Amino acid sequence: MPSESIDKKVISDHIFTIYGLTARFGSILDKATDENWEKNKSTLPEDLSEDEKVAIETGIANGLRSQFFAEIEEATRTHARVRLKSGDISIRRSFPSAIEQLEHNSKLLRLNLNESAALEDFMLSSLRIWSTK
Repeated sequence: MPSESIDKKVISDHIFTIYGLTARFGSILDKATDENWEKNKSTLPEDLSEDEKVAIETGIANGLRSQFFAEIEEATRTHARVRLKSGDISIRRSFPSAIEQLEHNSKLLRLNLNESAALEDFMLSSLRIWSTK
């Protein structure tokens, strides 16, 4: 099999993996939000309006989403350290670019961008960033 075919297959495998991770991220975030909401809603005052309850639940989801994105940033940092320790000097350009993309997407989340779209964009950008020599 020519190396060009292998490279295309590897690339397509990575892209499909990214889409799978993105879909699972949305499910994990929804489940974590539901569990957190169920655990905390019984401690809320009974006279809260539905709008106030929705606002609290949205706040829980936003907090969890921020936490997940911070953990993605830490995983990216860990990956960069491993590559830097192995002598890969290209990391000096790749790591800041990846973090800049993640921070950009995190800001867009505050403007109501869908978290799955933000994660997908970050992961596809990272694939491009990390594979460029």
